[in-house]
Amino acid sequence: LIWSGTAVLREFRSMRAVRLLFLMEEVRITVVALVMALPQMFNILCLSIIVWFAFAVLGVQLLKGTFRGCNDPDIRYEAECIGEYDANVTTAYGEEIQSMPREWRIMSRSFDNVGEAMLTLWEIALGDGWATIMFRGIDSTETGQATDHGGASSWPMVFYFIAFIVVGQFFIINLFIGVLFDQFVTMKEKNQGLHLVTPTQKNWIHSQKVLLGHPLILTPVRPTGHVSKRCHDIVYHKYF
Repeated sequence: LIWSGTAVLREFRSMRAVRLLFLMEEVRITVVALVMALPQMFNILCLSIIVWFAFAVLGVQLLKGTFRGCNDPDIRYEAECIGEYDANVTTAYGEEIQSMPREWRIMSRSFDNVGEAMLTLWEIALGDGWATIMFRGIDSTETGQATDHGGASSWPMVFYFIAFIVVGQFFIINLFIGVLFDQFVTMKEKNQGLHLVTPTQKNWIHSQKVLLGHPLILTPVRPTGHVSKRCHDIVYHKYF
């Protein structure tokens, strides 16, 4: 027990590396901005949950029971998905034909209820296979009937999935990024003492930084005297 307690205390020595983060100004400002932005990020998280919940309810109304099918690809209707069928099963000895019971089941994700719809929208938001889910929704028909890839497609369903990608993914992510960026700028201005100056004073400071960052190039005036003018031309000639 003594050895294990000592080992645990030794592990805390690795936390000393965290102090290096606060030695670098930019990293310290980023960490502090991230912590200060947590309340606003929580508000955006609540907003995103509300938006996702609205899309989930709409998805249940439009696609409930349509993401199901029979494990026998030759069966399209739930009433016919009974009995057994011969399926090609891959085993250690190769492919074999085995008799399998027919089952009417969810083929992938579904919109059968709000919880399942939220998980489906989460998978769409991650961008992993969202096009497959969208095309399955386009090919959806009715409850108790498998998707018909060769039949009439419900193309208006495209607007549902594209709307969620734009609002539920891009818009929400930009809100998170905007909050972090605004907090980072605020912390940086506080660190530089700019949070006490007016917008006019900020513009003046910015213009001074721009002027100091570009050195002035003085163009000498060509003298009017005959000799001095010739000397000026020789000295400032490009081959001199």
